[in-house]
Amino acid sequence: MTVKFSWIWAKLNPAPDADHGVPCQRSSHGISLLNGGRTLLLHGGEKVARTPLDSSQATWAADEKDGFWSWRNISPPSPCPPPRVAHSQCVYNDNIIYIFGGRAGITMEEAAMNDLWKLDCSGEAGTEKWTLVIPDGDVPEPRSFHRMLSIGTNLY
Repeated sequence: MTVKFSWIWAKLNPAPDADHGVPCQRSSHGISLLNGGRTLLLHGGEKVARTPLDSSQATWAADEKDGFWSWRNISPPSPCPPPRVAHSQCVYNDNIIYIFGGRAGITMEEAAMNDLWKLDCSGEAGTEKWTLVIPDGDVPEPRSFHRMLSIGTNLY
């Protein structure tokens, strides 16, 4: 069986957040589409090589409403993940983001991380909440520049 897909690229130009503007340019970040394709979530990364963005720039959402996109800065109160680059990020159940690992230092000798964080995006915009997840059993080795995905109720 052959399945044919048709993709059309379109440049989004979300309106700036009234208080915070737009996200800074970055690399080594995560980006996910959730909420039925109506929210684009950007997390982490670096503007200067191997220097993680601080928490005030780390997490942004672009939301679509009535065909128009707009940025909003997500600066939730603590707890929130420490700044990082090169983490993995995936969507679970269309309204939850998980991030794992990455690096927090400014040199490649900096130890990789192996923490798992959950961002619950199931409520209204502006009510997102980070939670540190403490897994049962063995935890994967620290790592960076890797991938993660969810299938069913599992993260891989």
